[in-house]
Order: sequence, then C-alpha cells, then structure tokens
Amino acid sequence: MRRLGVLLLLLLGAPDCFSPPVGPADDQIGAPPKASISGQVFFTGQARGEVIVLMYSADDPPPPFGHGSPRSLAVVPRTRLFPSDGEGPFSAPFTFNLVPAGTYLLSALLDRDECAVGGVGGCRKSDLIPWFFATNEPNAGDIPGGHVDLDSGSFLPITIASPAGAVSATPVEGVAVTLDERLAYPTDRPAFVVRGYSDSENLPTAKAPGGMALGDQMLALTLESAPLFSGAIDQRRSGFLVRYADEDHDGKPDDSDANGLPDLWPKIYVQKLAPALPEGLLSTEPVLLAAGLGPDAPYAELAGPDGAPDMEKTVQVQSLTLRVLPKALDVSNPPAVRPLEAVPAGRYGIIVQQYTGQTWRVPNESAPMLVKASDLGLPSIPGQGFFIDKR
Repeated sequence: MRRLGVLLLLLLGAPDCFSPPVGPADDQIGAPPKASISGQVFFTGQARGEVIVLMYSADDPPPPFGHGSPRSLAVVPRTRLFPSDGEGPFSAPFTFNLVPAGTYLLSALLDRDECAVGGVGGCRKSDLIPWFFATNEPNAGDIPGGHVDLDSGSFLPITIASPAGAVSATPVEGVAVTLDERLAYPTDRPAFVVRGYSDSENLPTAKAPGGMALGDQMLALTLESAPLFSGAIDQRRSGFLVRYADEDHDGKPDDSDANGLPDLWPKIYVQKLAPALPEGLLSTEPVLLAAGLGPDAPYAELAGPDGAPDMEKTVQVQSLTLRVLPKALDVSNPPAVRPLEAVPAGRYGIIVQQYTGQTWRVPNESAPMLVKASDLGLPSIPGQGFFIDKR
C-alpha cells in the first residue's frame, strides 16, 4: 500500500498543463546532437483509450516535483495498443525522434474511452485535448504511468549521451513505460466557480470583465465545485479532494507558513496574470498573493479514531473558503520566497491543485468574454472569467 501511495504521488502528479511547446526547426545548422528515445508501453486491464507519453527534462520535472512542461509528446493510438479484447497484457511501441543530448523523464496517461467497454448513455469518450488548459489534463478514470522503478515509484532518468565534438548522439532503446489501472484518477479536475461572481453578460472587449477588488483587508472567497459539461469541456465528476500535506515525509502534517493550521491539499495559488491578455496566461512576474484555506476547512473529518491527524485519509467536499491577504510574495527563488513591500497592481487568477496533480484555474479559455472575442472552438461557460483586481 505504501508503494501505491508513492506511485500515486509520482504518476498522478505528472500531467499538469502539457501544451507542447513550438520550437524552431530541427534542421538548424549548428544544432546540438540529437538521437531518439524508443520503447514499449505496457498495460494490463479492461480500460481502453489512446496513450499519451510525455517527455520532460530531468532538470525541469513535472508537478508536484517542479513546474516543468513537456518537451514533447508521443501518442500511441488505441487501435495499436489494443488489437483484441480481454485484459491483455498489451504492448505497443513509441518513439521520440530528434531529442537533443541530455537527461529526461517520461510520464504517460491512458485517456480512457468509457464508451468502448460497456458504455451506457452519458459515458465519456477520450477527451484530452493538449492545446488548451481547460482540456489538457486527465479526468476520472484516466490511468497514469511512466518509466519508473516499480518498487520505489521513482522516475528512472533516461540519458542521451553525446561525446565531446560528436555530430550525433547515441539513441536509447528498450524503454519500458507501464500503466497501472489501480491508480486511476478518482475524480475529474477540481473545476470551480467563485460564489457570487457572474461574467455571463460581458461583451467582447480588449479589456477584461470586472474582477473582485482587493483592498487593504482580507478577501474571503467561497470556491464551489462546478460540474461543468459543455462542448469539449466535461468535468461532471469534479470535487475538491482534501487531505493533509506532508511534503517533508515525516508522517506529520506540514505547517509551511507557521500559522498554526496544518497544511492541506488542495494547494491554492493566487498568481499574477499577464497584463494585457484576457485568457489568463500567467505573467512572467513570479508573484503570488498570500492565500490559504481557513480554520473552517474539514479538519475534523481528517482525524483518526484517536483524534490525531489521519495522514492516509481523503475527504471530498464541494466548497472551500479561500482567504486572500493584501500581501504579495516574490517566488522567483522558491527556496527563498520573500515578501514584497506592496502588492503589484494588476489581475490575479486562482489555481487549485489536487494531491493527484490535477489542476483548475480561473480565468481560463472558456471565459465568456474570451470565447466571444476569439474562435477557439471552446464553449462559453459563466464564472470561468473570474479574477482578483488590484488597482
């Protein structure tokens, strides 16, 4: 059970926000030596769907170990991995070509098609679309995996070597990527709205709709789980998964801000947004507002029979109270976060991250104002344009 817990943290935390980057052409003169990484995806079970393999730099790992985005992705079609019925075992090849010399990590996701195996009305087909934040993460039933040590759950690094002065690098073959059906995501992403906020009537404009003003006092916001279901966005099984945080692995709840309240998942961040873009892209300024859950969080439900914190227990709730303080933090150097003298003016969005690694943020691409102003092909969903405004 302990090994499963470690794997859950490693594998479920991996696919956070993986819109693949667009870089210059791979045939540049003077480009570093490149080679391929290839191997097999392995799966045993009843689930069906395509598999997405994600490649990260080992120096820029995925959440919860870092904030890395994939360098590339490889798709294994369902028809290739599952040529027959039954539980398998099944396997299919994958390849990353033209990978620069370096060290990498691989994670993976089976994007489950519920309608393929005994699906009934309301079943969900494979729905991951990597190009938009609102559709680029796993939902309930999707299955994580990766190139990992099956005993410890740790990622196994893959190194493409290139001797000094070489014009080519050494390919890496025979990489095993495994998927574990026991670790299927328990819920959809933590989609939410902020109680009392409405942006459904905003018209297309170069300016963002009115936000929630931050003054000199604490701002208390109620985040309500929202079972969104419209067009390409399907979050019908959303909810907040609350459990104690123990990032130093000492078996006790953390208290990272020394406020006397144990830290909980989900982690909630209030981050400065790009100054001119309504879709809520994060600003290049690494600025957070001081924020956290209040004393009304479900601490009592997380206690064991003896009243002590139960570190293995998770409860699902439909609302959380977020307290936002008029204090800003410079997080450009995470080991040495420092307070700023004043809160920088601008817009701030809210990001919720579950212990599974799944996230949701507002504003996002389904904000009514953005959808009306562009042709993204995403639905317009009221409440998804929320932001905090500091003038």
